[in-house]
Amino acid sequence: MGKEEVGNPKVKFTVGREELLDDMEPLWQRLIQHLLQSSTVFKKYYASIIFEERKKELRKKTANGEMHISIALDEETGEKVGYCIKSVNDEKTVKSSQSSWLSLIGDLESEAA
Repeated sequence: MGKEEVGNPKVKFTVGREELLDDMEPLWQRLIQHLLQSSTVFKKYYASIIFEERKKELRKKTANGEMHISIALDEETGEKVGYCIKSVNDEKTVKSSQSSWLSLIGDLESEAA
């Protein structure tokens, strides 16, 4: 039996800043639902998190920094299929050993369908 070739969907990106937060909410909700179903340790946390609170947290975190949002769209259907939020603030400390080479704190959140 031969291997079936499956084409990659063509994706285009909408890129912006804080103004795209509401546009990525449906994808964020899907991410939270997935995490609720798959998590055993943080279920209570994911059940309590609210998108409006996450938006406030991101805005506060980047009040003296920057936020960049990318939303991936399937070119054929126009459906939103993924997002990525990147932020940097001016606290000048590092959260994880993986990013110890950074002089600024960063945040990365993403989801793909």
